[in-house]
Amino acid sequence: MSQSFRWAVRETSLLCVCFFASAATVGCTESGVGFTSQVEAHDQRPQVEQTRGRLSPGDHVRRLRETFGSHARAIVAAESSVASDPEALILRRADRPQSSTRSAERIPNGPTPTLDEELRLRSDARHGLEMRLGGSTTLRVVEESATGSSTQVRGALSYQHEGGQSYWVPGAHRGFEEWLELAPGVAQAGEVVARWRVEGHRLREVPETGGVHVLDSRAQPVAYVTAPAAWTSSGRTVQPELRVEDGAIVLRVDAGGEAVLVDPAWVLVGSMNAQHFSTPPLRMSAVALPDGRVLVAGGLDPTWFSRVAEVFDSITGTWSLTGSMNSGRDGHVAIVLPDGRVLVAGGYGDTDLDSTCEIFDPALGSWVPSSPMTARRSEGHAASLLHDGRVLVTGGADYHSGGYLASAELCDPGSGTWSGTENMSVERRLHTATVLPDGRILVVGGMNATTVGLASAEIYDPSTGSWRPTGSLSKGRFGHSATLLHDGRVLVSGGSEGDLPSGSNGVLASTEVFDPISGAWSATSEMDNGRVAHAAVVLNDGRVLVALGLPRAVAQDGAIVSQDLWLSSTGERGQMSEVYDATTDRWEAAGFIPLGSADASFGVLIGDQVHFGRSSSSITWQPQVCGDGIVQSGEECDDGNGESYLRWPDIPEPPTFRVGCCSPECQFYPTGSGCDSPGSEWGGACDEVGQCVPIVVEDYDAGPPASGPRVPGICAAGPGVRPAPFGVLLLGVVWAARRRRRAYRCRRT
Repeated sequence: MSQSFRWAVRETSLLCVCFFASAATVGCTESGVGFTSQVEAHDQRPQVEQTRGRLSPGDHVRRLRETFGSHARAIVAAESSVASDPEALILRRADRPQSSTRSAERIPNGPTPTLDEELRLRSDARHGLEMRLGGSTTLRVVEESATGSSTQVRGALSYQHEGGQSYWVPGAHRGFEEWLELAPGVAQAGEVVARWRVEGHRLREVPETGGVHVLDSRAQPVAYVTAPAAWTSSGRTVQPELRVEDGAIVLRVDAGGEAVLVDPAWVLVGSMNAQHFSTPPLRMSAVALPDGRVLVAGGLDPTWFSRVAEVFDSITGTWSLTGSMNSGRDGHVAIVLPDGRVLVAGGYGDTDLDSTCEIFDPALGSWVPSSPMTARRSEGHAASLLHDGRVLVTGGADYHSGGYLASAELCDPGSGTWSGTENMSVERRLHTATVLPDGRILVVGGMNATTVGLASAEIYDPSTGSWRPTGSLSKGRFGHSATLLHDGRVLVSGGSEGDLPSGSNGVLASTEVFDPISGAWSATSEMDNGRVAHAAVVLNDGRVLVALGLPRAVAQDGAIVSQDLWLSSTGERGQMSEVYDATTDRWEAAGFIPLGSADASFGVLIGDQVHFGRSSSSITWQPQVCGDGIVQSGEECDDGNGESYLRWPDIPEPPTFRVGCCSPECQFYPTGSGCDSPGSEWGGACDEVGQCVPIVVEDYDAGPPASGPRVPGICAAGPGVRPAPFGVLLLGVVWAARRRRRAYRCRRT
């Protein structure tokens, strides 16, 4: 058979198929590629979709590339993994392989991959999808214009909708993007081209950006939806419009009748793109930029020191990546220079970073190396911006020499040079440095080689380059906060007076105030909660807000059981913020912060809002109602919005016995405390022959969580100590168990 004859037969067959097709059929396909009569295409939109539904994945990709060029790359080159079950297709972000080798060469430029995000698209797209954006945030979304069954197109999940095709892919950094391909003639002025409903959530427009916030039951944003741009088939960029109408998100875009590609993105509010974990009381850096954004840089990711930097948009509540630092580092300092750039200095990281510096330009989103400091400062140093524009850096630790520093030095941002100045009177690490109204610098507390909090304070005078002592605190402390009040005094709060081997010893709730005029310290009322490595921010009305930090008591193995921690009625673990009024010398509970991890935190004031964060999460603080502000153990706090919080009860104290070292397996503890047992998570008790017996109590009503609390043991007797009767010991263990059980019940309420 000749080539021409075969072609004629093929064409005749296609024409016959077209001729006998019903009037509702738009066209025929050749090798899966649809073609349609131009006369019918104008008002046959549903039929266009039927034809597109029969396209193969390769033909979807080819059409997208031919119509939208490089703009289609986000769809056709999406990096994701797709799985399925009988009811849905499941889309996840593709995992990035990570080496366990800790070296400078393998530090990633990008963020740590997000593994807690998932999108489940129902087999029938009309039934919607479930989008898990991280943690406990799951959105159930129904696109009302969906018309077809779901399918996979490379790394995207796809379905038909009226007027086009939908492609879901992982977002550029977090969340998911829905790329809407709209056929010619669909996107006209004033026409609604898509409509989404989010079950169980309210919606609120964000006029400043044109996006939409998805709100929880307390009217707090949990997700942000935006359509930042749209591109027509001719290459024009057009601006879509997202609105909230009749409880749904609606999309309009005027493409002048052309085919158009639109990409609404769904992003979790308050979730960073990478982890910036820091071990208290060290921390990653966080500063407020002049344009109202927040810059966070460095810290630790799960594998090594992080180079990642990202910025927070206080209007949308979302984080976006910016240029990465030249080196990964933690324990560094960051300060905003007079021209709006950000200087980062020192820190512990990749190699010999202790003295290195680099500068971030917010306009360019990039970092450039700067002149190094004159001394190595691995961590625990402080930086202050002087009134003349210079930067003073004080103290810290030099891990190359193994010592703490008393030295100080000055940076001239204009020339980028560093020069030494007079040393402080003592070595200090983890101290605070506060700029007083007259331009002098108050340095308070810290720790030295004794690992005990310092009570001393001293003042630096930039005009003379000299230091002088200025009284002492009533308690030595480090990892505290020092906040300049509106009346010129300095409030010092919290911190720790001793080393932190377990993350809990010596955490303080006490506060003191320094008067720069008299040079004297005076005690003030205590906070309700002990804190170290916390955040403290002066509000616009002059009050001081403190939140987060490491609480006063932390249990073993990461199971936090503390009188300074709270549970919300929805099961979120966190802390209660507090606010201090200097005019009344009173602290009051000021709102639950559901960021329950135990790493270091930051707080930044933007406008009239305070944004708190730690590790990879942030939250915008809003005041809440907590009765008289003094909340006791086990008492509930009502936030005024239908949500309540329960303060965790105090850890029960065991009975008091004569205590010694029961056996070599049982370490010595002070009177009344438990003993360590190698076979028990929470220790054991000594029997009458001096052996440490593990104690595990499992008879809770519903059973404790896998990592939940165990009853602490009681070391009752030991060599050289008269043993207590075994009956008394058993009674004490039962008493402690009953106390722990009641506490756990209360915690679950």
